[in-house]
Amino acid sequence: MTRFEELLMFDLNSSFAFPHFHGTLMAIANDIGYSDIFVEQLKNYLSPDDMVVGISGSGNSANVIKALKFAKKERCCDGSILRL
Repeated sequence: MTRFEELLMFDLNSSFAFPHFHGTLMAIANDIGYSDIFVEQLKNYLSPDDMVVGISGSGNSANVIKALKFAKKERCCDGSILRL
């Protein structure tokens, strides 16, 4: 049995839950590139041993795949939900 000291969840694609993220998404997409929108946000929030879950309807979303690879490189647990 695992006991969680703290559970904090961020939806990096939602402007509903966190209205300031919408501006962040657009700024990253315009200045850096759409393929990095999730990686750039993870750089600010991610810590080793965090869990990152990527969701992609096709399974081919480059920005989601890139984020999961980044999470793995940062020694995080990663998972995915594909082909909805």
